[in-house]
Amino acid sequence: MSLEYDPVTSLRHWPTPLGKYGKTPFGDNLYRIVFTQSRRHLVGGLWLGGETAYHWVPKYRTVKASWVLERWYTAQEFTRMTRQQWDSTMVEPVSGWLLLGPYPSRGEYDLVWEFDAGVDADNLDKIIGAIERGRYRSFEDIRQFHKDEYEQEEKDTRRACQDEIRDAVTAFGNSPFAARGGSRGSKTAPLLRTAQELGLPIPRAAYRKPGRIGARRTADVRDIQVSNSLMAGGR
Repeated sequence: MSLEYDPVTSLRHWPTPLGKYGKTPFGDNLYRIVFTQSRRHLVGGLWLGGETAYHWVPKYRTVKASWVLERWYTAQEFTRMTRQQWDSTMVEPVSGWLLLGPYPSRGEYDLVWEFDAGVDADNLDKIIGAIERGRYRSFEDIRQFHKDEYEQEEKDTRRACQDEIRDAVTAFGNSPFAARGGSRGSKTAPLLRTAQELGLPIPRAAYRKPGRIGARRTADVRDIQVSNSLMAGGR
């Protein structure tokens, strides 16, 4: 096994105490903030050049944030496998070596949040609270949450468009005006309905609710559905 990296001494932690958010059965913090480039994991098998070995490789190759939040998971939560399933399926076909090293019997940390704007720009209490609440919500609950949110956003967008249209035509609502091909007197203006009926585009992004936390995240703090990078194909 390659010794170019030590998972304990080589890992860089953000200097914020996180013990208040819980402990693992082994006494470590349930959450930790680590420097992205210092986080590595084992990959084993046949490498270019014919070498058969384990090497520590960057765990989050595609993450651009300098710092990330990780949560600890049990071996079963992290792998979705038993030790026997791991040993029989997580094997590099040519060499027969375990692709991601031995079964993580003590559990494993995995990415749950990327600090795109820096650690100090986010509220850890809210982020971790949302993550923990999301762990106990069913798939149906999460799907219904997003459905209700989408329908409400559609209503808000439609209402905002109607208001904007009314504001734009107020000056002509009850006044006579001339147009090419004829004229119209001071009859009652037609009732305006939806922007779709008027053939107008709906600028969805312009009417998003203020105060919402945006940017690319592992999960929105309003409803974080945790999934580990192993099962998402991130390895």
